[in-house]
Amino acid sequence: MVKAPMSFALREPFGITGVFGSTKPPRGGHGAIDPIIEVLVDVGVLEDERLEDWERELQDPDVGELYTVTVEPTGTPVSSL
Repeated sequence: MVKAPMSFALREPFGITGVFGSTKPPRGGHGAIDPIIEVLVDVGVLEDERLEDWERELQDPDVGELYTVTVEPTGTPVSSL
């Protein structure tokens, strides 16, 4: 449930972190996060994929076959890691 629908689509530069479990999508010429960004643009969460400033792909086998995605504005403390 979106509590603040007016805050979407995100129109500022962003960074994105994907934490993949024991399985990770095959690259096939693209990073594993690329299709996720495309879907977020298609559903209206992100204004434009070209606003992506950075991305980080991590793997954590403890989460099984699941994955998590975090989108955050550029300049947040985590994005400077």
